[in-house]
Amino acid sequence: MQLNKFSDFGLRLLMFLLQPSPELVTIAQAARALQISENHLVKVTHFMAKKGWIISTRGKGGGIRLAPDTYTLPIGEIIRTLEHDEKAVNCIEPACVLRFSCGLKSVLDEALEHFYQYLNQYQLQDALHQPVIFSLQKQAELDQIPTVQIYTPA
Repeated sequence: MQLNKFSDFGLRLLMFLLQPSPELVTIAQAARALQISENHLVKVTHFMAKKGWIISTRGKGGGIRLAPDTYTLPIGEIIRTLEHDEKAVNCIEPACVLRFSCGLKSVLDEALEHFYQYLNQYQLQDALHQPVIFSLQKQAELDQIPTVQIYTPA
């Protein structure tokens, strides 16, 4: 299964917000740190705030943080929600001529359900092995290292 961008960015944001922080994080800060378009992150953040996963504060000094219950959300349910409970295949649009005699859809739907159930063994807080901030800082340091390109004549 390949996650859509919305789910991918949503999971990245949740992982980022797992970090203990005395201050709220702005969407701009999260977008820069995660190297994600701010416009995409606004949509993801709005969705998560409506779900109650993120607490959003507007105005000067505003920002976002995880809601307390989000830490213990099952990962499978997070992904299912971010994916809008999409099925593995869509036999309706465009209409598949095989849809009335094909058993593949039910097999794929069952496999997808097993995927979600497996992921539900883990909570969001289980997915973090080391601080994400540390990883992001290390990546930023690596990005600053000058590189040498060797010219080889053709």
